[in-house]
Amino acid sequence: MALSEKYRLKKREDIALVYRKGRKVTGQYLILRILSVPQNKTQIAFIIGRKAVKKAVLRNRLKRVLSGFWQKKLQDLSGGKKIIVEIKPAHSFISLAEIDKMKNKMKKEMILLLKKQGIFIKQNK
Repeated sequence: MALSEKYRLKKREDIALVYRKGRKVTGQYLILRILSVPQNKTQIAFIIGRKAVKKAVLRNRLKRVLSGFWQKKLQDLSGGKKIIVEIKPAHSFISLAEIDKMKNKMKKEMILLLKKQGIFIKQNK
């Protein structure tokens, strides 16, 4: 399930702005960069570099997993945000089986990091 076009953060200038001015929150597997914006619109980018995951098939799988998570959680976010989700390079995944094992841990970590920043307004499972 892909993230809708209107929720994707695609422009190079917007991504650079989030890197420069956004807050950085790190967890065991993920790095979130969050920038509050005046519009009441949330946009998200997923960045998974070759250092983090060598094979393109696995990088794309991770992007789909993360995108599916966000598709369900967008209505729970407060205010306008620009968010970049990155996988830490130190946690490279070797196979699809390992990705499937890790996806629940990554989702829980993402919820925890967002709650620490006060971004979720309600909790759903």
